Amino acid sequence: MKIFGAILIFFGILFMLGGWFNKSRMFALELLLAPILLYFGLELLK
Repeated sequence: MKIFGAILIFFGILFMLGGWFNKSRMFALELLLAPILLYFGLELLK
């Protein structure tokens, strides 16, 4: 499960960076998704 949590955190960070650098139509969705992925990733790492 820890590996899965780490993957979620990795994708959360990727989404945040992608959202900032790539101001596409997905920008708002990425910024909404990133904190959710980070939260669940941290929960799984516990």
